[in-house]
Amino acid sequence: MYGCIKLFKKCHINRRKKALTYNKPKKRDLYNLLLENPRLHIVYGLRGGRKITLLFQRFLDYPEGKHIYISGDGIKLLKISLMDVFRDLYYVLDGGAIFIEEINSIDGWVEELKVAYDSYSNWYIYVSGSSSLNLLESKKVLARRARYYHLLPMTFREYIKITRDV
Repeated sequence: MYGCIKLFKKCHINRRKKALTYNKPKKRDLYNLLLENPRLHIVYGLRGGRKITLLFQRFLDYPEGKHIYISGDGIKLLKISLMDVFRDLYYVLDGGAIFIEEINSIDGWVEELKVAYDSYSNWYIYVSGSSSLNLLESKKVLARRARYYHLLPMTFREYIKITRDV
């Protein structure tokens, strides 16, 4: 429990301020798909492809106290399980959204995410990762639960739309 509290405290202090730096009035086309109803969204793509930018923009759509942004690397370094995180978050957040970046760095994340999805129905879960093969393998377990989004590099049309008033 102490490891989770330490993680939540760090996330609460640092993430909101960081997310504000990513908040832009115009967003990638994929952003609109994240507004749709599934409770589990999985975004994958190349490193440096702006997955975190996309998640931070969605993060800011939720009111303060109804979201948390966690690094999968932080969970791994603190040697806590994903289920411990979800169990302890149950006492901190009463519904809302959970964002986890680089989820593929957590051992056994697929099965734990499946159980968390089934157990905590009042949460929306957004995860990202750079290991496309690892994330696509999870479709075997999360097929009917998750919606998968492949974030490709920005097209010229998308670039023009974002940088110009078109």
